[in-house]
Amino acid sequence: MGYFMNQKQFSMSAFLLAGCSLYAAESQAQLAANTDTTTSESSAECIMMQEPEMLGGYNYSARSRVACPVNMYVDASLVYWQASQDDMNLGWSTNYPNGDTGGGDDKAFDTNLKGTSMDFDYHPGFRLGVGGFLGHDDWDLHAEYTWFHASNTKSISVEGGAAATKGVYTSLSFPDWDGFLFNSSSGKWKLGMDIADLDLGRWYYLGTKVQIHPTIGVRGAWISQAYNMNSIAVEGAFLDNQAAPIRSVIRQNTHSWGVGPKVSLEGKWNLGCGFRLFGNGEADLLYTRYTKMSFKQDMTDLLTGLPYDDDGVLYYPVNISQSDISCVRTHLDLNLGLGWGTHFFSDKYKIDFTAGYEMQVFFDQNMFFSFRSTNMYGSVDTPNGNLYLQGLTISSSFDF
Repeated sequence: MGYFMNQKQFSMSAFLLAGCSLYAAESQAQLAANTDTTTSESSAECIMMQEPEMLGGYNYSARSRVACPVNMYVDASLVYWQASQDDMNLGWSTNYPNGDTGGGDDKAFDTNLKGTSMDFDYHPGFRLGVGGFLGHDDWDLHAEYTWFHASNTKSISVEGGAAATKGVYTSLSFPDWDGFLFNSSSGKWKLGMDIADLDLGRWYYLGTKVQIHPTIGVRGAWISQAYNMNSIAVEGAFLDNQAAPIRSVIRQNTHSWGVGPKVSLEGKWNLGCGFRLFGNGEADLLYTRYTKMSFKQDMTDLLTGLPYDDDGVLYYPVNISQSDISCVRTHLDLNLGLGWGTHFFSDKYKIDFTAGYEMQVFFDQNMFFSFRSTNMYGSVDTPNGNLYLQGLTISSSFDF
């Protein structure tokens, strides 16, 4: 028995020794072959080895594909947004319109004022876009135009006549003209926005169900605003110096354009049967130039249509303007929703639909004039309130 065990151990040792000898011989042969190569070939091989090689599954393209493609697509969106803005108060109502306590020139001032802000309604708009896939690594280039215009109104009305129990102070007025009380005041805010975008991006998979689309691009924005206020006081209703029916008309306008870089990140989570959840976030920084800022106010006698005459003191029209103001403005955009898409005509075309809720903020966009002092007319401020957009965005796209 011991004899057979010794023979078995001897056989295994001989087998391992032969294997090691064969591996050493092959290694020496390979080393000799490498040594015979020229110096230039060795250098080229080293350079190639130092260059990273991208595997086929690394950031695998997730672009939309169709049979016999033109590699282009078009898209259109219907938006139904609410536009709102900070510092858009219309006026303040008071319970002491006559302001007379019965003691000569002593006046009673109401410290319990109630403010009324502009109503912000929803309005329709649209987007149009066209894009195409480039020949290099499935990158895509997309151009888009957004049109959104809105108009909002708000009014305050109180009892008139000498027995008036309330009055209205307007929020916007030229210094020394802001002590008047009115029976009614109405405001109208008009907003016009035209935005153009150009984006370069690439769709790729993140796992098997999620697709990511980062982009870089440029945005141009043209924004105009107008805020008009019309206020009326009937004869003898309020303060002693309001002996005639008065109309005050205030008109403010701002026009600006901006251009700058933008980045965005869009994601899709495929649920199956063509359905998906999506989210899209954008940020841009715009060099903005206000080409026009103006303030106009007229205080007229309703009976004559002439400038209001307060015992020989005439209230002539006021015109204030400023232009060519440069600054930088930030804009953020977030859109979340549900989408569905499918191929048809033997996969030659693809159509896609999405519905999402979109929220945007244009920081410091309000540049209407606000007067801070009745003693120094040059003490003028711009409140720099933010402009907000929010609402429903319904989109469709067609790939061919």
